[in-house]
Amino acid sequence: MQIVFVDESTITLDDMDFSCMHKLGDYVSFPNSTEPEIIDRCSDADYIIANKALMTRNVIESLPKLRMIAVIATGYNNVDLAAAKKKGVTVCNVAGYAAATVPQHTFALILNLATAAYKYNADVEAGKWHKATSFTLLTYPTFELAGKTIGIIGFGTIGRNVARIAEGFNMKILANDAFGINNPRYPNTDLDTIYK
Repeated sequence: MQIVFVDESTITLDDMDFSCMHKLGDYVSFPNSTEPEIIDRCSDADYIIANKALMTRNVIESLPKLRMIAVIATGYNNVDLAAAKKKGVTVCNVAGYAAATVPQHTFALILNLATAAYKYNADVEAGKWHKATSFTLLTYPTFELAGKTIGIIGFGTIGRNVARIAEGFNMKILANDAFGINNPRYPNTDLDTIYK
């Protein structure tokens, strides 16, 4: 059985151990792969692991032994699902992937904007803080998150975790999900309202 990871450079390798893959079969990985390279590199592949690489109809139809495409992310919009289904190729993803990491990063960015931390950090590095005439710099406006409204579009595991963190900051939450929201605390708010 041959397993090919076609775009390994799209992940942080320090976070993952792929040594177990060698126990499952002949495992090989490539930093990135174009469509022609995927077809060439995976000509004998039973399984393809991909993150961002496009698994087009041409790729799928060109690989006679292909049985599965494993997308190592939550989305699988990089895979031609119709072509995979037609050929009997299973497509799977990592449903719980980044359920904590993406909300954490979301609030790292929100807090950076709310506090202007990145600007103040640059001022500290430039020596402006210790040259200030008072104990502090008040160069940039900041704001509290409490009472602010956050719009969350997509209310799966990641969206719900963003909402949970937002609640900790006493923020008002507006949520929208294309498949509806089955939670009375978060009515499915139309997109125009969220955008406003």
